[in-house]
Amino acid sequence: MCQPDRHGMAVNTLLRWYRDGVDVERHLPELSTYLGHVHIIDTYWYLTATPELLQHSAASRAIRAGDSSMNTASNFPALLETFFIDRLMRQRRVSHHTVASYRDTFRLLLQYAQRHLDKAPSTLTLPDLDTPFLGAFLDHLEQERDNSARSRNVRLAAIHSFFRYVALYAPEHSALAQRVLAMPSKRYLRRPIAFLTSVEVVALLAAPDLNTSSGRRDRALLLLAVQTGLRASELVGLRCEDIVLAPTGYVQCHGKGRKVRNTPLRKDTIAVLRSWLAERQGKPADPAFPAATGTCWRRRESAHRWRRPCPQAAAALFAGTSV
Repeated sequence: MCQPDRHGMAVNTLLRWYRDGVDVERHLPELSTYLGHVHIIDTYWYLTATPELLQHSAASRAIRAGDSSMNTASNFPALLETFFIDRLMRQRRVSHHTVASYRDTFRLLLQYAQRHLDKAPSTLTLPDLDTPFLGAFLDHLEQERDNSARSRNVRLAAIHSFFRYVALYAPEHSALAQRVLAMPSKRYLRRPIAFLTSVEVVALLAAPDLNTSSGRRDRALLLLAVQTGLRASELVGLRCEDIVLAPTGYVQCHGKGRKVRNTPLRKDTIAVLRSWLAERQGKPADPAFPAATGTCWRRRESAHRWRRPCPQAAAALFAGTSV
């Protein structure tokens, strides 16, 4: 199906659903599958493709968010749903990492409310989430879940974002939103960033066992990390096609803030990577540094793996071994 036909079919289907009174939000995943979209957020774009669809979509959101009703007993679940679907995914197009972080925040908040207010998430109201309750929730994160002040501030930022949305789409709760938005972030000690000396870097790169495939992989990965300074998530997400060795060597990564960066590589790094990729024999879309299963590492697995050379490197340093 060519692109104009796909577009017209999607628009006409959505218009028909709205006119027939079909729950569009419920059936949108079906349309997304038919269109072949990998992420449903790409399908949400069609809700604003024409002025008529935009009008239908706005009316539907108003009803779901409770704008046509002052029933505060039901508009919190609707507002929370539209906050994720409409504000975060459609309007702001935030990354899946942001969506996951906000999801975890509200999952913890709803679980805390169920225990302390004896209310199911579907029966919560906005007045239940006043500042004393939210303050107790943040204290619970620090004292019972052993979260740092920095993690606490991340959870509070998600709550602030939601109540900024509430102030716009549920103005009858503006005073509540104002009180919540006035809750300050907690200050915390900012320690200097630690770094490795040149001697420590040499010892770390000498630690992997080059007689094994995993050791050669680890050395190539560690050398690339030392030279480029990529984040752990960026390193484990690299594909074979992201490493370009000729005519000028560089590595391309899709990093934080959806920025694409090309980082030049030194000659010694190029030589090690060329040897590893020749041994790897992966397809362009395959992970450049796969786990034993051939798939991408998870961040927790990668952190555990990268800690393994540290004891050997430390032992070599303290023993005064030349590496």
